[in-house]
Amino acid sequence: EEYQITQPSIPKNKKNYKIKTTIKSQFISEENLSLGTKSDTATAFITDAQVTATYSPIKDIRLQTQIRGVHSAGSAQSNTDDDDETMDTSFVEVRQAWVEFKNIFKEPPLSLKVGKQRFRESRGNWWNRDLDAINLSFNSTLTSGFLAIGQNLGKYRIGSDSKLEQDEENRLRLLGEVSHALASNNKISARFLFEHDYSGLENIGKNIQTDDRDNSDYQILWTGLRAEGPLTSSKSSNAINYRADLMSVIGQEKNIATSTGPNTNLRTVSSQEKRDVIGWAFDGSINTKINHWLDPIITLGYAYGSGDNGQGTNTSFRQTGLEGNTSIYPDGRVASPLRNYGEVLRPELSNIHIFNLGINIPLLSSSDFSANYFAYWRANQNTELLNDGLDTSLSNSGRYIGQAIDLAANINLSEEMKLKSPLMRNTNLRLKLGAFSSGNAYGDAKGELTYKGTAEFRVKF
Repeated sequence: EEYQITQPSIPKNKKNYKIKTTIKSQFISEENLSLGTKSDTATAFITDAQVTATYSPIKDIRLQTQIRGVHSAGSAQSNTDDDDETMDTSFVEVRQAWVEFKNIFKEPPLSLKVGKQRFRESRGNWWNRDLDAINLSFNSTLTSGFLAIGQNLGKYRIGSDSKLEQDEENRLRLLGEVSHALASNNKISARFLFEHDYSGLENIGKNIQTDDRDNSDYQILWTGLRAEGPLTSSKSSNAINYRADLMSVIGQEKNIATSTGPNTNLRTVSSQEKRDVIGWAFDGSINTKINHWLDPIITLGYAYGSGDNGQGTNTSFRQTGLEGNTSIYPDGRVASPLRNYGEVLRPELSNIHIFNLGINIPLLSSSDFSANYFAYWRANQNTELLNDGLDTSLSNSGRYIGQAIDLAANINLSEEMKLKSPLMRNTNLRLKLGAFSSGNAYGDAKGELTYKGTAEFRVKF
């Protein structure tokens, strides 16, 4: 007998490829990010273009490549929702390149994806970044999730800033999540990430680069639970929705301290320190739609990341390093992501209390406007914020970091202006303005006002 092996094919009436292009132009303006310690007004014009090609040679195999080009002219940083900010740079990079095998082991919910790929989750406080990885995922009616292992091997970039930073080298990550839909549209999710940083640290007395250094190695485990859904019936005139994230971090770290080196380009390793790490964080919100005049959605949020006193066990929470801290909230209304913790300060969720009160209203037929107020306090008065968007440090006294207001408008030009051209049918204008007023945690810089404004024109086709 003869046996003929055939591969499943794509239906003849359906294309087995897709090409998408996104072009963004931004104008950025920043002022007084140093809170009065120097004159630092900055502007920038940025063009960011992406071409994404997806190809399915047979039914259960899919390949994708995404090429990105960026040109930034000026001294202000770009303002992106899913990537590190860039400044005064030009490059072309392979942002994603992967192959996916669907329905493996003859189980339809299982898929395997290999290559440089994006990991994201709705809040962005765990991950919203690209990573070289092997990713096994499943997706059934009520339950979905993935398990992946990965490590950034390079930037795959030609042009400026093409080398992988030293503190990003040799960081192996094992990560995963599982989400399950409960009754009444509630959902619960569990996530974890284990990171083994095996890059090694320089010995005491060695000189290292000032602007490209690795100050720590660690073996750390993050775990977390998220619950979200409606608190009231969806038929209620003013339905209330909630989200609650509880996160922990535990492990060990080894840090180095440096002192002034032989020149401005070098620092000298002055000491090493090994510490245990254990910290925790919370991030939650409730929102409700008011079905009267303008149909606003009101959001009330609170976030906390534990701090450290600098002695013994490090009790400061820190995020995974893959976080983006941007999300679409309130879900279903906002057209583009917003900064979870403020447009100007942009703190990492560490050593901080954050209070948020926001309102979103629809504009015209397919647009929206948001206003968000933030207030910040540090959890431990004697230590710094781990990372933030300002160019100045906290003082040794005072807990109140400051307050901020963010305004954002997303205008769907193609819908509002009835644009019919294939090249203009997905065109958006995005305007954002964030203002921050410093508190007594900045000592003599208390009461300084700083802002960051962004105007973005985006076309997809």
